[in-house]
Amino acid sequence: MYPFTSHWSLHFTTCTGFPYSWNVPFVDPLSDGRYRICGPSRGTVIGEADTAEHAIALVVGALKADCGPAVAGTANDLRDRQIGQSPEK
Repeated sequence: MYPFTSHWSLHFTTCTGFPYSWNVPFVDPLSDGRYRICGPSRGTVIGEADTAEHAIALVVGALKADCGPAVAGTANDLRDRQIGQSPEK
């Protein structure tokens, strides 16, 4: 995955170019020094962690089984590749 920060949060994406994909959980810092893990949508809370290491472990534990390394391109490129790979109806 490719890491990036946005609005004080640590995000990960499955592509290397902007616009990034938003299909991976992310880490929000809390005011007390802890972390909240959400995602992939902002409204979904996976859990909270006392340490950065535990926060990343929660992110990794919430990844989809088919999540692979980041690929060159943007979220739009990923979408176009998925459309091109869709079975014909």
